[in-house]
Amino acid sequence: KIRPNIEEMKQIQRDEQERHRRAKEFLQQSDNLLNKNKECRRKAEKVWKNSKEKLELAERKQSLYNVLRGQKGIAPGFSRFVLANYFRSVIEVANIHLDKLTGGRYNLVLDDTAKANLKNMGLELDVYDDNAGVNRPVHTLSGGESFIFSLSLAMALGEVIQERNGGISIEAMFIDEGFGTLDDERLQSVLSALQSLENNNRMIGIISHVDKFKEQIPAQIQVTSKEGISTIGYQTEF
Repeated sequence: KIRPNIEEMKQIQRDEQERHRRAKEFLQQSDNLLNKNKECRRKAEKVWKNSKEKLELAERKQSLYNVLRGQKGIAPGFSRFVLANYFRSVIEVANIHLDKLTGGRYNLVLDDTAKANLKNMGLELDVYDDNAGVNRPVHTLSGGESFIFSLSLAMALGEVIQERNGGISIEAMFIDEGFGTLDDERLQSVLSALQSLENNNRMIGIISHVDKFKEQIPAQIQVTSKEGISTIGYQTEF
């Protein structure tokens, strides 16, 4: 009869217990690593979700920005759209002045047709010439005509600003030159229009070298130069 080796059996038992301990430890480490990986995945999914939402929001903002800037389709930008609508009001008033200054010959027309370049879309002007019965570009105007159109727009802009912005009062307007390009008839029309503005409690200042003004403007600041020395004088009577 063979007797078992007790010491050998005990060693085998200890070896198995050690393997079991190591296996259990490895299992615990694996569980810990799995939990960490799950947490990392949860955080990654959260970051991805937030990033996706931010990306979608950024894309919507970019799309809106492109629309407002007029970078999509053929529509002008939002700011240009607002300016064009405001400009229409200015043109309506300017045409009232033009009717008086040109005897009804000219009218300003806002050109809002789609162009290859949208940069000036909605803010370009044409001139309707009643004598010719057609629109023509503003750059075809003569010097005198350009001055009258600019003056009409300036007067209209002041009136529209006062009308639309309560409390704002434009009490003075200064005009620098341009009168020398007008014939006597147009010059008289312009002076009459300016005098009508002055009668509405607005001060009109004219900077000009045209002698004809000396006969019709009562209050004058005169600048004279002699031998390189300039002097300023004030005159209130002819």
